[in-house]
Amino acid sequence: MAIYEHNLVTLASYDYETVAAGQTNQVIGVTGATGDRLERVLVAVTTAATSTFSIIDGSTTVFAGTANIPIGVYDLTFQLLSTAGSWKATTGAGVALTVIGRFT
Repeated sequence: MAIYEHNLVTLASYDYETVAAGQTNQVIGVTGATGDRLERVLVAVTTAATSTFSIIDGSTTVFAGTANIPIGVYDLTFQLLSTAGSWKATTGAGVALTVIGRFT
């Protein structure tokens, strides 16, 4: 039980930002910057056919979810620091994200 409680405290110290369906290169954080920490992404798929999404470091795609992800909610762990500018996210019409980390 103590480990679970510690994880909740750790996550409480992070920022989060939502990315609605149909967004293109939404900057995560107010301005975003090199060194921002991307901890986790919660992926909520509502329509499998349009469930594409990507996580971008500056202008480099570090993760791309393809179409036809089954409807549901997925928890992806990244634990990455940005090396090329702000984190950005792009979402298809059938998916929304909650991005968790430390962002400027």
